[in-house]
Amino acid sequence: MSIKPEIVKKLEQYLRSHQDMITREELYWFLNQYYGKLKETTFRWRVYELKAQGILYSAQKDIFKLSNQKSEYKPFVHEQMLLINSIIKKEFKDIKYCIWNTDWFNKFSRHQTSKRSVIVEAERDLLKSVFHKLQDRGLTDIYINPTSDVFDNYIADKSESIIVKPLITKAPLQTYDNIIIPKLEKMLVDLFCEKYILAAYQGHEMKVIFENVINNYNLNYSSLFNYTRRRKKEDELKQYLKQEALLKDELL
Repeated sequence: MSIKPEIVKKLEQYLRSHQDMITREELYWFLNQYYGKLKETTFRWRVYELKAQGILYSAQKDIFKLSNQKSEYKPFVHEQMLLINSIIKKEFKDIKYCIWNTDWFNKFSRHQTSKRSVIVEAERDLLKSVFHKLQDRGLTDIYINPTSDVFDNYIADKSESIIVKPLITKAPLQTYDNIIIPKLEKMLVDLFCEKYILAAYQGHEMKVIFENVINNYNLNYSSLFNYTRRRKKEDELKQYLKQEALLKDELL
């Protein structure tokens, strides 16, 4: 049985008066007002119901946020990405990979860029094989794990390019339109870490992107920081988010 609409309404009012955020302990206290002292199993079920109804989502361990019903991100997947995806699926069985496009950040940025790079991330042991297979299929302007010098000298001025680089294990990924793509959590972390591949979106533009994504999309900060930790940038990113007042202290 779903939680009654009047209780949901009061919970939403409570959340909006508390910066759209509630701890597990606070939520337990809130629900106890309407259901009496809840057993742990019953409380967990109520939390599940609230998530299923699209009222709450888990933002961090033991922290919930009010869901934004307009938060589904649907990037545009162009034909070249579809081709790359079909090649990888045909030639490499059970490979871990993802494909995305740097111009996806245009949706969140203030200034738009016409240049784009398709990023193909794959298991490190298969990286060269993926690179050569894409070349064999006639794809051009393709670079494997480029250094900053290679990027500046050969990629930066191109309107389109393909970059093949290692996929970091346990990166936040999802399947969309039959292609494995990064979740927004991964894209934000990569934006912070990839200073030259994503040079067009650095500086103040990066802050604008973080603000727009944080304010308009449901993010799992546990997933975001776990991935940042794997990229060995957790302290730096948390310092940046705090310095720019992009995230509440409770979520850092």
